[in-house]
Amino acid sequence: MLKVEKCPKKISYIAVVQYLLCFFICFTLLFSFSGIRYFSLNVPLFYDYDALFHLAAVKGILENHSIWVNPHLGFPNGYIGYDFPMTESFHVLIIILLGTIFGHDPIVITNLFYLLSFVLAAWSSLWVLRYYKISYPLALAGAMVFTFLPYHFYRSTMHLFLSSYFTIPLWCAVITTIYQNGKLQLHKNNILNIVLILLLSYTLSATGIYYTFFGCFFLICTAIIAWSEKRNSAAMLSLVMIVLAVFFVIIQLAPSISYHLRYGTNPLAAVRSPAQTEIYGLRITHLLLPPEYSRFGFLANISNRYNQIFTSGLNESVYSHLGVISSCGFILLLLMIFIPYKFPANSQLKLISKLNLLAILFATTSGFSVLFSFFVTDMIRSVNRISVFIAFFAIFMVLYLLQLAINRYKMKPLLGWLIALIIIYVIAVDQIDPRALDNRHTINSATSDKQFVTQVEQGLPKGAAIFQLPYMDFPEPQVRYGTMVTYEPMALYLYSHDLYWSYGATRGRGVDSWNRVTSNQSVKIILAKLKSSGYGGISVDTYGYQDKGEGLIHELGVELRESPLISLDHHYAFYPIVHNN
Repeated sequence: MLKVEKCPKKISYIAVVQYLLCFFICFTLLFSFSGIRYFSLNVPLFYDYDALFHLAAVKGILENHSIWVNPHLGFPNGYIGYDFPMTESFHVLIIILLGTIFGHDPIVITNLFYLLSFVLAAWSSLWVLRYYKISYPLALAGAMVFTFLPYHFYRSTMHLFLSSYFTIPLWCAVITTIYQNGKLQLHKNNILNIVLILLLSYTLSATGIYYTFFGCFFLICTAIIAWSEKRNSAAMLSLVMIVLAVFFVIIQLAPSISYHLRYGTNPLAAVRSPAQTEIYGLRITHLLLPPEYSRFGFLANISNRYNQIFTSGLNESVYSHLGVISSCGFILLLLMIFIPYKFPANSQLKLISKLNLLAILFATTSGFSVLFSFFVTDMIRSVNRISVFIAFFAIFMVLYLLQLAINRYKMKPLLGWLIALIIIYVIAVDQIDPRALDNRHTINSATSDKQFVTQVEQGLPKGAAIFQLPYMDFPEPQVRYGTMVTYEPMALYLYSHDLYWSYGATRGRGVDSWNRVTSNQSVKIILAKLKSSGYGGISVDTYGYQDKGEGLIHELGVELRESPLISLDHHYAFYPIVHNN
């Protein structure tokens, strides 16, 4: 009895050490290769475009414990996210937890969330690779390959929630287990097993609609493959898991569904078309080309030359680079389809090779995803994001073959560690962006904005509202002026405590229409309408005008008979309509 009790403890201690080692290597690589010596936790990594939207979303979550509503944006009704729903409730819980521990600074929490995404990706991929019976050294190396995909650095805080792709290995484990065993046994106790399956299904469905959609796509493919091979239980369970995923997605979207039933749908909130699926499709070229920042200079030059020639295809699809190791696995998976007799007779590998090919056929430019967009829904447009699934498939292929060679030739464990270290070094040089955590370029802008908002807040009564010019629609702004970037009006909100801002009203709803119409009228009429509507001030983004806002600022000065407050970098100008007494 004593022996039986000690064995699990020994195993658990070893597991703890293994995951701590994984954590240590993960951050050692970040500290050594990502420019982290220039990193400040309270400075944004990116400070424009979608990064501003995500910073504002994090601040809203910290203040309101909700991703749906934010009273400080879209004055007077507040930001209402029901027209632009997100299935990110698991991420919301993580952000709330981080805020509880580390405070409510949205920049700090955003940076911590991004750093945490590396740890979660490393641990989840390590666990799944060990589940696949890959030796610890190779599994550790594979976890680093997956964690430091170029995709992770390209997305960064610009696409904060996409950077948290730790569920992809779990999806792969679920899919292959169902296919192999025809069941999903997470615990010997049936009731606990059902509870754990439900929790797993929720997690897989609560980290973004794209990853859930792709996971369900692979489950459908697995169900068809299993049915063709008379694995009826596997086919049925695949369909059950799809139903569970859809159920949890609907649960998360329930507030949005309820809102639309009450107030009607808003087709202007998120404008999509099948043509966008074509534009944002997956390109095999981008999968195989190395990232432009690769320290292997000759490889980086190849990508740079390609991008100079094919400038029309440059969009987020270039974020799908696999890196050297995963590219090898990707090619091997394709070869396995056509010359299967040259590869091991492993059912997992066979399934993954088929899923890999189906992913390409579906997501590639002019692939089946365009037909899906045309005939079913065009809301899933950026299908290039399936590349993280392809990457994990490819990593498993490389590791399995290496593991097979080590076992076949009875190599010493030390050689396994040597191979793992070589892989880790290669991906560190090839995949880790040397400027990934260098945020020196945003310090001046962020400092200027923070000081500007502090001064504005001091000069206004508590709870004052500010009208922002020029008008920019929301979400996914279609209109840009001068050098103003999308979501730029959200920057000032990040540093305010008691102010309310006009930006953030959803396109197609009443408040947005009022803002658009008002902003296009004369200065005298604008001021009259703002005073009658309860606004306490007006801010001007000078980047939104060809003349840097000089004409508008002069007109406002004449009407209000005072000089504006100007930000340090001359980006913003502010006039109070009411003063703090």
